[in-house]
Amino acid sequence: MQDKVLRAALAGLLHNVGHSQAEISALLPQRWQEAVGEISEAIASLASQLSAGGKGSEGQAKGQPGRPQQLQSIFCTVTAEGQTAPGKKYLPLGTLELERNTIFPGEPLPADTVRKQYETLWEGFVEEAKASKAAYETSGEMGAYVESLLALLHRFGWCIPPLSHNTLADVSLYDHSRMTAALAACLVDFSEDALQKMAKNAEKDETEVALLVGGDISGVQDFIYTITNKGATSALRGRSFYLQLLTEAAA
Repeated sequence: MQDKVLRAALAGLLHNVGHSQAEISALLPQRWQEAVGEISEAIASLASQLSAGGKGSEGQAKGQPGRPQQLQSIFCTVTAEGQTAPGKKYLPLGTLELERNTIFPGEPLPADTVRKQYETLWEGFVEEAKASKAAYETSGEMGAYVESLLALLHRFGWCIPPLSHNTLADVSLYDHSRMTAALAACLVDFSEDALQKMAKNAEKDETEVALLVGGDISGVQDFIYTITNKGATSALRGRSFYLQLLTEAAA
């Protein structure tokens, strides 16, 4: 059962990367290529559709990805006290780094630059994916491998939207893919007929697919601010980071 869930998650995670299925399959360790291929395309497709809010990605479904584009900052669409952002801003294209020039949005780049940056990101992802493939070719658990690919998508796919031409480009490939993976894991036990029925009207279908669980940690303020003046800044950052890791681990 666990293997089947992990295979579905892996298929969902790679479903929206934007290249041919054969090219993506070649990046997987040989011992898992056939196992992942056994997962129904209907599962990954429906999971991707649900991840997009029930709205299908027509371009992706037909194998015709949209043009490369930058990820729009979500703050451009926020309205506060009757005011909105004066213009659209876009995230830079590059691997995720803790640098101002990397994580802060700015003006749109020329189309040629965007295309070249996409190629650079893809080449970097492939190189790292091949290294991960080599590491897991003969040993290692699929769960750990899925985590490694998730980390790679975070690094290389955080700043680009999924390659579709009929959605607002404000959700990253990384976020869309990890949600697709989670939903694919939830859909793995549905029959083909049920999957097809949901796919026909995913935006309005009321079939219960997944359960969303919310959690909270009490005593956060006391934990963070019960510190001495000496080294307060580093202690505050350290405790905040600890809470972030704790919530990630619990989830």
